[in-house]
Amino acid sequence: MALLTLVALAYVGWKLYNAPFMRHTGLYALGSLLVFWFSASGGMYNIIRGMPLYTYQNNKVVWWLAVSATWADTSSRLRGMGYCLHRCSIWTAAYG
Repeated sequence: MALLTLVALAYVGWKLYNAPFMRHTGLYALGSLLVFWFSASGGMYNIIRGMPLYTYQNNKVVWWLAVSATWADTSSRLRGMGYCLHRCSIWTAAYG
């Protein structure tokens, strides 16, 4: 069963790799901007330092953002978005 799943996933991956929409550079530009925003806004730092994605409070599972939604959290997300907007404006000016 595992071998069949592996072969099926390889086949689907090969078909996706050769699909026409995968040749558009805009798709890769959007992906790189999302990775840049995630890294610049502190999301990567939270993963590296081992911050859990959820915690327990009053016998209920609480997502980490609901627990630590402070001004510093919001500020880092906005700073990451500012970086992305700045890079997009430079790219637009350079490649128009």
